[in-house]
Amino acid sequence: MNPQICTLGMSVLLAELAQRVYGPSTAGEFVNKYRSIEVIGLKVEEGEIRRSGVIITTAATAYVNNGHKVARTNPNYVTPGKRHKLQEILLSLDDNRELKRYVSFDKVGARISVSNGREELFSYTANAIKQSLMGKGSPEQVKQTANLMNLWRVFQADVKERNRSTSTQVTDSLTPKAAKKEGTDQTTYQYSFPLNDIGQLVRDYLGVDCNGFVNLYLMSKYPDLTIRSAHEMEDVYVQGGKHQNKVNKNLRNSTEEIQPDDAVVFYKNHYHHIAVVNTVFRRNQDIAVVSLAESRGSSMGGVQTNTFTIRRQTTKYQFSIDGRNEEFVKIVAPDRWKP
Repeated sequence: MNPQICTLGMSVLLAELAQRVYGPSTAGEFVNKYRSIEVIGLKVEEGEIRRSGVIITTAATAYVNNGHKVARTNPNYVTPGKRHKLQEILLSLDDNRELKRYVSFDKVGARISVSNGREELFSYTANAIKQSLMGKGSPEQVKQTANLMNLWRVFQADVKERNRSTSTQVTDSLTPKAAKKEGTDQTTYQYSFPLNDIGQLVRDYLGVDCNGFVNLYLMSKYPDLTIRSAHEMEDVYVQGGKHQNKVNKNLRNSTEEIQPDDAVVFYKNHYHHIAVVNTVFRRNQDIAVVSLAESRGSSMGGVQTNTFTIRRQTTKYQFSIDGRNEEFVKIVAPDRWKP
């Protein structure tokens, strides 16, 4: 393998290691990582795909959640099925004979290095693609996925000479059972993927869901905590499941106790959303004014920080947040997850 490729691949690994060791300093900083995904610009020149010398900065602000049952017939919503089809396309690129005339895919362990024979363009792992397209990808994993999406886009638009102003069409089929799960009886779909703007592709297809955001942030900042998965559900933070012995452990009971990095779990008929305290501006025995970092629905902006006033309710361990239509929220310190 080209020594330059090895060196670049090692630099990526070292950058990921530094992120795991030091982590983000605040939840707001973690939000900004999703909102400033850097994609390596690519171009076709002299029969090969090369770096263009441009870095495209875009925001991964979609609320990606495979549990949302929105019908595929809704043209304004990127459904889980459509993301899954894109995942299939991306994970098959390393076996695409036509594309491999322009770039090579060299696998070392789990990591795949994409190069043109002279230099590494970028690298990725299959797990990064899978996690990113189900709302559980870290900023680094989302970046890897965005780079692979851009390679596919350039291959479709420039190598296969499709019109960038239109879309590439992909046919997908569903079983009747899968169709019913997504709220439709239609089993064959013709998907359109726009080719003219990698920024739009990232904004439409990549992001993180609420529990993925909080889990990944806490795992990144506090590697010694027992959170081991981006898939931990909201209710695990406050009530039990496999952590039944931790019911009420480390729950805040006063607004004066609230600290940065506390998890805020929302309840309305059931526990359904989670955020994390970014900054505490002021607090007393009655209220706490805080900045919350969270991932909300795509129509509400995806990953974001906003200022709210939290008030203690009369019931033990329960609070309300001005402007949020919830029965209550519970607030838990990250120490809950200490071994």
